[in-house]
Amino acid sequence: MKKMKFGIRRELILTALLGVILSLIAFTTSRNGGDGVVRDVRIIIENNADNHVLEEQDVFRLMQLDRENLTGASLHTLNLRSLEQRIRSNRWVEDADVYSDLKGNLFVEVNLRRAIARFIMPDGSGAFIAADGSVMPVPQRFAVRTVLITGPRSSQLMKMENIMQDEYGMKLLNLLQTLHGDEFWRAQIAQLEILPGGKIIMHPQVGNQIIEFGQPELAEQKLKKLSIFFTRILPTRGWNRYHRVNVEYENQIVAE
Repeated sequence: MKKMKFGIRRELILTALLGVILSLIAFTTSRNGGDGVVRDVRIIIENNADNHVLEEQDVFRLMQLDRENLTGASLHTLNLRSLEQRIRSNRWVEDADVYSDLKGNLFVEVNLRRAIARFIMPDGSGAFIAADGSVMPVPQRFAVRTVLITGPRSSQLMKMENIMQDEYGMKLLNLLQTLHGDEFWRAQIAQLEILPGGKIIMHPQVGNQIIEFGQPELAEQKLKKLSIFFTRILPTRGWNRYHRVNVEYENQIVAE
């Protein structure tokens, strides 16, 4: 009698284990879209409102596929990691994630880098700088408004993959991040001109003043002095009174 009970118990355990295995198989199949077929493709582009450099058709082009080829395709034959790598090949793309849901929808999430400055060369060529220092080509379609960077020294930086590869580039990036992160400075400063020795001349959005900023270091202290010039001196003395202001030296504001 005990042997019979033991045998029944073992069969119940085996049956339960088999049920668990079949459930896992069914769940895995459902995660890959039920029958493993792509029902729909959904492209999600983050940060596109700020940059607007990529659209859905651009993402399909990067994947080297189109919606018609993907819809109805077997998920088992798609190399999702390879698709992600193809999308990341675009310098504007910071990250990409491709996955499917229970209903067979294929999601393509693309996170774009955020541009904070743009190089402009005398011949009309240029590039953008991202918040992480990455140098990105000017896209075919773009609606990105940032501070402009000109001058002889900028051509050297534009050739890098990331301006943080250079000690000067690290200091410049800190200045650009400070300017971009402050609504007041985004509205005030239109252009940075980098001279051969590395000193920076700023050109404001309003007014004809030349701002001699010096090297891109001690940015917070220099901008604090420049803020005094914009908020206290110009409103009382007049916006066209001065043609030059220098904040390069410690504890000094020179205005002429």
